[in-house]
Amino acid sequence: MLVVFVLRQVAHLNKEEFGTNIDPQPLCYAHANNIISILWTYRTLYTIRYECWAAQPCSLVAFSTIFNLESDIIIYDSFEKVCKILYEISEVYPLALDFLFGIRVTVQQKGVKVSEIARKYLSMADSPQQLELTKEWRALILLGKTEDVRGGNADITLGSFIKGFAGLAAAEE
Repeated sequence: MLVVFVLRQVAHLNKEEFGTNIDPQPLCYAHANNIISILWTYRTLYTIRYECWAAQPCSLVAFSTIFNLESDIIIYDSFEKVCKILYEISEVYPLALDFLFGIRVTVQQKGVKVSEIARKYLSMADSPQQLELTKEWRALILLGKTEDVRGGNADITLGSFIKGFAGLAAAEE
């Protein structure tokens, strides 16, 4: 999970900009797919419904891959699995529904094309109580892309993330 979190911050860089022989974007997606494969296998063998810990990795994978769903069918498949797992967890753990709602809002605001399966699970996260977003969901949204003043996209740095998260925490107290 930590590898995906760190690589997500530099996934927009190519090999030369990253300074190594490693391309960070495919590596990030490979690790994200690995997380979902493990959770999907766990779901198959056991039940994931009562495993509240799985909501955090699912949301991390969803927000790491949401803007490049059309680039690879494996990423698309992983995104569908994330939505299914989050929906199953949300029956017991309401925070998972908040994550699902956050994914839905991001899909709507950014115009991301998702499959019917993913849309089905995302549409189930529309209860009025979901309008109050939790700290965890807001923290994940802060890690996304923001509009640059010049009209392009600018990545949020770790420093600005910490400052923004500290501002949210102070505002809620």
